[in-house]
Amino acid sequence: MLHEPELNEVVRKGWDKNVDVDLTSKFQNYSKEMNSWGKIIKCQYRDQIDDCRRQLEMIYQSSDTNATKKFLEINKKLKQLIAQE
Repeated sequence: MLHEPELNEVVRKGWDKNVDVDLTSKFQNYSKEMNSWGKIIKCQYRDQIDDCRRQLEMIYQSSDTNATKKFLEINKKLKQLIAQE
């Protein structure tokens, strides 16, 4: 299961935005908050993914024989980030 630390706060903020509105409005507020947060988190993941790819390319192009462990670690992190994105 994927879990983002900020998710509970985003949900609460969207749901509690206007306490005296009908259920449809609450869902609209919630949806807006989730969409805004989703765009931010996706950009964060995209930056981390791009960074991992750059690191993998540098390792791939290097002649360092000890780079295999680092390559595997970064590749694992990249796969996790892509799954979360």
